[in-house]
Amino acid sequence: MIIISGCSWACGEWDVDHRAETKIPTLQHGGLAQYITESGRQVLNLGIPGGTNLAAAKRVQTWLERNSDVVVDKIFMFQTEWNRDHLMIFEDDFTNVTHANTVPNIWVARYYYRLVDIAKLANCAVYIIGGVADADWSDNFEQDYPGVKIACQSMTNLLINHNHRVDTPVLSWYNRHSPPLIKRIRGHLDDTETTKLLNDIDRGFERENLVFQHPEYFWPDGNHPNRAAHLVLYNYLIKNKYL
Repeated sequence: MIIISGCSWACGEWDVDHRAETKIPTLQHGGLAQYITESGRQVLNLGIPGGTNLAAAKRVQTWLERNSDVVVDKIFMFQTEWNRDHLMIFEDDFTNVTHANTVPNIWVARYYYRLVDIAKLANCAVYIIGGVADADWSDNFEQDYPGVKIACQSMTNLLINHNHRVDTPVLSWYNRHSPPLIKRIRGHLDDTETTKLLNDIDRGFERENLVFQHPEYFWPDGNHPNRAAHLVLYNYLIKNKYL
C-alpha cells in the first residue's frame, strides 16, 4: 500500500466548467495516484481540496491508527502553503520573532515533526513532494527529521526547469490568509527583515505568475498540475528510485 496526502495538488488534474454558476472544480485525472495504480500497485489518496499541511498529516495519522493491520510501503506528502494552517496558531509562535522567516519556519517544522511521528507509526519512510509550496531543504534534513525525506523539493521547478532543487524555496503564494499574518509578523521586524519579508511575498507572486505562463502543465484550470505534469513527477520518482 502506498499512501498519498496533501491538498488539491495531491489529487490530480482539475477543471472548471465556466458555463456553470457555481464554478466548482471537478477532478479530471487522478494524477500521481492514478499512474501508480495503473502500474499495478495499491494506492490510497487522502488528498483533499483546500487542505493544510497539518490537516493532511492528521488524515494519514488517523487512517494508520484505524488500519494498523495494513502494511504501508511508503507515504508521499504534497507540501502546501504554511499559512494555510492559520487556525493552528499558538501565541508562543510570535513571542520571539526576529526574522522574516521565523514564523514560517516554526509552522513548517511543526508539520515535519508530525511526519516524523507518522513514519514511526507506519514503520516506513515519508517522502515530501513540494506542491503548492516548496519543501524547506537543508543538508541536515534527514537527521533533524528521521524517517522523512524530501523526494522532490519543488514540483513546479521540476516541471519548468527540469530540476527539483531551488535555492530559495517558495513557502507560500499570497492568499486570503496572508494579510493578517504578514501584518502581525511585520510588527516585530526591523527594516532589513521587513525587506526580506516583502521579498518572500514577491517570490510568491512570481511563482503564481510562473504557473499561469505554463499551460502545458497547469491547465485546464490554471492553478493545478495536470496529468502531463503528474506524469513528469511519476517518471522522476521512478528514475530516482522513490517508486
